Amino acid sequence: MLVFRRCLLVLLMLRFVPGCGSSDPTGTPSREPLSPSASGQPLAEAPDRQAEAPEPKSPSTSDGSLFSDLPDQDDPPNAGTVMEDPNLKDVAPASDPTSQELPPETQWETWCESLMSGTPEARRQAAEGIAQTLRPFSSEDLAALLAHDSAFVRRGVAFDLLERFNPNDDQIAAAFIRSLADQDATVRHIALTAVRRLPHDKLVTALEPLTSLMISPAESSANRIAVIRLIASMQSQAQDALPLLHELLRTDADSAVRSASAVAIARVADPPQAVQWLQGALAGEPDPAVRTVFVVRLGRIGTPAAAALDELSETLRTEDAELQRAVIDAMIAIGKPSVPHLILLLDASDVAIRRLAVFALGNLGPTAADAAEALQARLQDQDGEVRQLAEIALARIASSR
Repeated sequence: MLVFRRCLLVLLMLRFVPGCGSSDPTGTPSREPLSPSASGQPLAEAPDRQAEAPEPKSPSTSDGSLFSDLPDQDDPPNAGTVMEDPNLKDVAPASDPTSQELPPETQWETWCESLMSGTPEARRQAAEGIAQTLRPFSSEDLAALLAHDSAFVRRGVAFDLLERFNPNDDQIAAAFIRSLADQDATVRHIALTAVRRLPHDKLVTALEPLTSLMISPAESSANRIAVIRLIASMQSQAQDALPLLHELLRTDADSAVRSASAVAIARVADPPQAVQWLQGALAGEPDPAVRTVFVVRLGRIGTPAAAALDELSETLRTEDAELQRAVIDAMIAIGKPSVPHLILLLDASDVAIRRLAVFALGNLGPTAADAAEALQARLQDQDGEVRQLAEIALARIASSR
């Protein structure tokens, strides 16, 4: 009897142990049974997930796949992963464009080749492919991608950003300014194109990298000239670039760079400084076309360029007709200070110079009244054109007295 009672007591106890015996009245076990492990042995008690959860990982790994951190489908459910806990909130990883999924470099190279030299359809497809790839990226990420290790990636990103460039996007504008120093010439060219679209207040912040690009021996002549013109557009706000512009004016091997530097100096420097530098460069410049640019800029400065009249008078003795005409135009623009120099030129042995001098005095009109006596003498000139021009000049001087 004692044995029977003990057996009955054990059965009653087992009936009320959670997870053992029969179901509760609703047919649902009072607690889920523990699942067996892959080895068939009972699982140990689960650790606290808050304490044991691994550190959040970047969404990609060294092979560039977004799914590399997930277990293979053949793995058992609990192998190598922590099951999702609904009580834990998702924490977005910090933005890191280097860890985002990008196509392989070979794809970027193909896209860039198509953009540079492909058919219109190939260029369209390449631009579309790049645009779709970059669509998920924020402005911050795209700006960072302009510093990517791969030149092909930087080219592709720069091209895409240029197509939809908003000069008011400070992050992208700053990234393009930094890209002016990129090691890749194509990226620098695209960056320069973007920087040229900046409003004046943002453009002046790019003066330092633009100046570095302007003097870089590795830079193309076309880019350097574009930079010089951009600096010229800043006018007085680009005065920090003047010493280097002066150096280019005097010594650069590229005649187009010297010409562009002259234009920039005339726009950026104070008139006395510009006249001094242009006058000095005019004397030593061997290329007549470049000398013509120097003379034209002196003429644009006007009366303050009177300090260069001796040099201009000497330059008029050139055999280059275009340069001669530029000198006469400059002397007319300078005005009354030119009259004594033009009077001296009326006695030049070169008939072309005499013609130009009479023509200039006639254009000055009453301002050239001091030249009336010298012009009277030219009415007896051996050259018929000089005589005719002298008549016209005297009439203009007299008509406004």
